[in-house]
Amino acid sequence: MLLVSVALAGCGKAYHDVTHPVFLAGEDARALIDDEIGDMLAARHPGVAVGRSSCPYLLNLTGGRSARCTIPVAGASMRIDVTGGPRSPDFRELDALVETRDVEHRVEQDLELEYGVRFLVRCFGTPVSVVPVPEKRTCSVSAPGTGTRTVQASILADDVLFVRPLPGVETRFVRMLGHDAATRREGALDLDGAAVERYLRDGAGDRQHDELVRRGLIGPARCPSRVRLVANRHVTCTVRLGRHPYAYDLRFDEGRGLVITTDQSIVIVPYVRELVRRAYEHSLRLDGNPESVRIACGPNDDSVIFAEPGTMLPCTAQRRDGTYAFSVRIRDANGGFTVAPAKP
Repeated sequence: MLLVSVALAGCGKAYHDVTHPVFLAGEDARALIDDEIGDMLAARHPGVAVGRSSCPYLLNLTGGRSARCTIPVAGASMRIDVTGGPRSPDFRELDALVETRDVEHRVEQDLELEYGVRFLVRCFGTPVSVVPVPEKRTCSVSAPGTGTRTVQASILADDVLFVRPLPGVETRFVRMLGHDAATRREGALDLDGAAVERYLRDGAGDRQHDELVRRGLIGPARCPSRVRLVANRHVTCTVRLGRHPYAYDLRFDEGRGLVITTDQSIVIVPYVRELVRRAYEHSLRLDGNPESVRIACGPNDDSVIFAEPGTMLPCTAQRRDGTYAFSVRIRDANGGFTVAPAKP
């Protein structure tokens, strides 16, 4: 499960007098919330009813005050607090839309990345609900040789889940790279290059790994035949994602041990296009104009793009009434992005 939102600035009507109160028109706040939260909720949760937001006629944001808006979701009401100023209001979700199957899938992903085996996960709770955040969900997890255990999944407003380690279960890191790689903190480390290649390829993309596999976008990994690491020495290995090699930096820090890092975010372009298309089409349906929208992103046909966090990816939305330009802002390495508004 990954967070997707629309970052909008420079919008809204300001009302000022000599004491400098700060107000935001409720209709402007409603439009921003629908773009930022409502349409993306509908895109990420197909089949769940998401309506138009509701706000007071005028939002008083003077002196750091907050105002409350709501979105009708799945027969319930999701609360949104609005703060800041009219040019760049901030929205804080007090509730989360939770589909239990999505929670189970994310827990499965996290456990497989950590332990290298597929777990059967069953989480307790209603199939679809709107809950205050943070929310704890109890899940039963099991895999061959591990028995059945109970874990707690933490659900935040951005749907990030955290599963505590399972005591006594050997991690994927240890299984593939060895106990020495996991425990050595001084001296040097000598690793088999083929083992490192398998380890990196099996976890490429982190929480985007399943999406990369589903789309056939993970290629071969490349490392030196022996990865010899000492203090202050770096070794680069790569995994091909899409058409390009994605670089991993390996080093050995005294007192810390083996460190594997990347410095670029992964953007799965077809996934971004699909999500944004569903968001636009949801908005058009609610406006009484059901139609298909074609989304194009990036300067070429690359399926995977590497970018620094903060990079803006140019995109267009093609509709019957014309082509609208917008940008996707890359937020993090786990598929998070924000979308600036489309304009005629």
